[in-house]
Amino acid sequence: MIIDIHSHLFVEEWLPKEFWDGIVRTAVNKAKKIMGAEVPFEEMADSVLPDLWDPSGEILLEEMETAGIDRTVVLPQDFEIGLSKPKVTIEEQNRIHAELMKKYPDKLVAFAGIDPRRESCLEFLEKCIKERGMRGLKLHPGTGFFPDDKRFYPIYEKCLDLKIPVLFHSGPIIYPLRSKPAHPIYLDDVATDFPDLTIIVAHMSHGWWRDLLAIASVKPNLFVDVSGWEMEVLTHYDDFCKILRKFIDELGSERILFGTDGPGFRSACPPAEYLRIIRELPERSKVKFDEEEILDIMGRNAESILGL
Repeated sequence: MIIDIHSHLFVEEWLPKEFWDGIVRTAVNKAKKIMGAEVPFEEMADSVLPDLWDPSGEILLEEMETAGIDRTVVLPQDFEIGLSKPKVTIEEQNRIHAELMKKYPDKLVAFAGIDPRRESCLEFLEKCIKERGMRGLKLHPGTGFFPDDKRFYPIYEKCLDLKIPVLFHSGPIIYPLRSKPAHPIYLDDVATDFPDLTIIVAHMSHGWWRDLLAIASVKPNLFVDVSGWEMEVLTHYDDFCKILRKFIDELGSERILFGTDGPGFRSACPPAEYLRIIRELPERSKVKFDEEEILDIMGRNAESILGL
């Protein structure tokens, strides 16, 4: 079974305007840096944003079919407290994700997405898991909270009670989100104080991968996903292979998970292409990988964590 542990459904009304502006600003800067092109903000917005929106999940399901991905974990994002209130409440967004999972039970797995600073977080989480059947919790420190804040420990205890994993964004993040709270060092106390909690660290912490590797090497309940590394794979393939090899050598292939962070890389590196690159590592890479390691990463580990 091939599983994408990290993907999103983007809809304009689900996230604050500041977030969309941040994506466009990043795209404008990259166009200038890579191609030397001066693209006006509004022109870039009209070009980039509509391709990301997928309210029914139909585009995601088509991508899964093309790529041969059996299951995808979809992650709601609660940005209201850190940024501003979107047009559609996070309660409604979680409900929609749960309904899509019920509509496509053999394709989609939904995690709950809740800001831990919400007063009703514990009750909300329990409802999402027990009543709606959601399978984990997504937390995004980039909205301005530190995971090791003791105020959030009851949430981790609740996750243990509910027997669900917690997936944290980790790594530098675009404007207007904040990078500092998303450094992996702030997961160390959580992993230490909750050694039985399954913690998935997203994106291999991107540019902080060395710090994550150092911490995860001594905290066996930390798992990592490779989502969001598409551009690194396309532009610095050999470097990516060396980094992934370091994680496998230090953590074992059983603690690494495939993910795409879709739909953000849909145009540059579709899921089918990224999965093909990962699948072909044993044949193509100058660094040695074996088939069993790749099978672990592509799905066996996620299948175990999700209880599929």
